[in-house]
Amino acid sequence: MNRLFENSDPTEKIKANTDTAVIIMAQAQVDAMTDETLKELTQNHLNQAKVQLVAKQLWKRCLTMAM
Repeated sequence: MNRLFENSDPTEKIKANTDTAVIIMAQAQVDAMTDETLKELTQNHLNQAKVQLVAKQLWKRCLTMAM
């Protein structure tokens, strides 16, 4: 999951190239995990990426509508 974020740090913002397809692939990897503790931590990081991606998409729509 860290590769989704700048500086490979989940406390940072998502990388510019993180998109829905990347999130879907990452979710499949999380779903396949068997270590529940690691899975929960990783899911939390992925959820942060999802929230940031939605915010980024909404911001772009707002900018488009303002033009």
